[in-house]
Amino acid sequence: MADCAWLHGALASGKHSDCVVTCGVDEYRLHKVVLCSQSSFFDRAFSEKETGRVELREDCPQTINAMIEFLYTGDYASVPYPNRKLQGDYAVDVFGFSLEENDIVGPYEDRIDSVPELLHHTRVYALGVFYDIDPLCVTAASKFREACRNQHSRDDFPPAAYEAYTTTEEAHRGIRDIAVDIILEYRSLLDKPELQTVMRETELGFDIVMAARRENFL
Repeated sequence: MADCAWLHGALASGKHSDCVVTCGVDEYRLHKVVLCSQSSFFDRAFSEKETGRVELREDCPQTINAMIEFLYTGDYASVPYPNRKLQGDYAVDVFGFSLEENDIVGPYEDRIDSVPELLHHTRVYALGVFYDIDPLCVTAASKFREACRNQHSRDDFPPAAYEAYTTTEEAHRGIRDIAVDIILEYRSLLDKPELQTVMRETELGFDIVMAARRENFL
């Protein structure tokens, strides 16, 4: 994990950069040694390309910004940077999601220029899995747990739990297990209709029952 002050300065200035990473309209002048030494994805990507340019077209720009910040500093901001109006899938993913016959819309429709904190950490975790950056997953999971404990009854918990169960595989249980722990600790969350829908449409309900059984709650 990178933690040198000069690396933070190199990120801010782009000095001596030898590669470019783009996501949407965001463009970062970066350094292969920083990216490739911490991510097998970037190591392969730059090894296979004749040019030092990689386009990340499928990811949320705010989440990519957090990942790059982490690669250079060893941490990332819990509140993502204010962005242009999110469009298309990003807006749908963040501020509402469709579960077959059920449409759950969060309370963020009128300010869709920033990703809610729990969703931000969930997406950063998924990004750590995809780009093979284990320390990023650890940090994101820790921030997710801390945010939940500071304010467990929050509107972005159900969509964050849904995203945790639909963006990573069963083997990557970091956010999933924390979500289950938080629900068992603060059982009033089970009264939320939005969370009940997530439990019906994902494996969250099963995981809660099995965790409760292990803890002799059942």
